[in-house]
Amino acid sequence: MRQTLVAFLFCLIPSVVNAQAFQYMHPSLCDKVEVVLDSIINNYGEKPVWSGKDTRDGSGYMMFENPKDKTWTLIKYNKQFACVLGVGTDSKPEFGQSV
Repeated sequence: MRQTLVAFLFCLIPSVVNAQAFQYMHPSLCDKVEVVLDSIINNYGEKPVWSGKDTRDGSGYMMFENPKDKTWTLIKYNKQFACVLGVGTDSKPEFGQSV
């Protein structure tokens, strides 16, 4: 039985080793930066808790959170437009204190 299990596990190794990266394209809701920020802040009570800059295209990312309701929103933006990349619930700090 043990030899069968070991043989089965060795059969899985090539598929794990050959795993390839892929690009995931999904629709995003985009609008003028002011419209998106106003909606996130005033309609959902979320505040910015993190931001960063994309080294490839210079655009920005920003994470918003409502600590009371535990909601979050992630956007990508440039000087004119912002796109909502994700929204959700159950926001919690993973390491230490909340950001």
